Amino acid sequence: MDCPSLPIVHQKKMAAWRKDFEKDAKSLIKCLTGFQEGEENFGTCLEFVTSNFRFHRFLDVDSHKVDRTIDGLCDKYTVHSKADTADTLRSLVVKFLDLPVTQEKQCSKSDTHYAVLSLLLCLSETPTSLDYQQQVSTSTQEEPDTFDWTSYLLEGIDIDTGPFPETPPWSEDEDDDDDDKDDSSDDNTLSTSNSQQVSSLRKDFLQCAEQGWLPKADWLKNSVMVQYWSERPQTMELTNTHHTANLTNIWEMHQYSSDPFYKSADRTPLTETQAMRESVWVLG
Repeated sequence: MDCPSLPIVHQKKMAAWRKDFEKDAKSLIKCLTGFQEGEENFGTCLEFVTSNFRFHRFLDVDSHKVDRTIDGLCDKYTVHSKADTADTLRSLVVKFLDLPVTQEKQCSKSDTHYAVLSLLLCLSETPTSLDYQQQVSTSTQEEPDTFDWTSYLLEGIDIDTGPFPETPPWSEDEDDDDDDKDDSSDDNTLSTSNSQQVSSLRKDFLQCAEQGWLPKADWLKNSVMVQYWSERPQTMELTNTHHTANLTNIWEMHQYSSDPFYKSADRTPLTETQAMRESVWVLG
């Protein structure tokens, strides 16, 4: 006999809940958007809110995440030398969590409390109805200090100025000027000697070139080994006339004879000894 009455009671509860919900939803839309009832935008917002609450399920708010976010804000205020703001925010959050949600629910730190805090945190990141105003930094120029500190600090102290009181005191800047002059004279002497050495080296090099021999570095570069590892191409003169030793030259001559437009590429030939040395170095 009681079963048919359950749906009726449930419908009454849903009707009461829907009435309270629509009232709260309208108040929320008016508060956040500023739209009034009867406007087209207000009706669109009400339909959107009603659809989300009726046909969508939302996870419960994570109280630990909200606490960590608030602690992070307090730490940021403290780092930026706003300890008073951090203490005020923390005390207000604790006070809010201890308040009852409604007269019927006298519990503290409920999901409703943390849901409200989560909403406020989200709104703080994207505020509405707020015009951005760029702060203008005012730079104050420091006034020059015209106070005579020398006479103030030496007040009441007798200083022996010697037989020439009008002579200005000895300054370390004068010593620096003298040192600079000495250094400049030394630099001039060194530059003169360096130029003489360069001119003598140039004469020696010209004399060596006329006599038909070059310095040691050039002799090593031309006589000891072809620098096949350098970027510029090198040529190697062979003393062996066997065709196996001149395979590269024979191939180049064949290319020139078969193709009139052939142009030799920039390359450096390697001997068998060099190829074996490189192979052993890579494998080792």
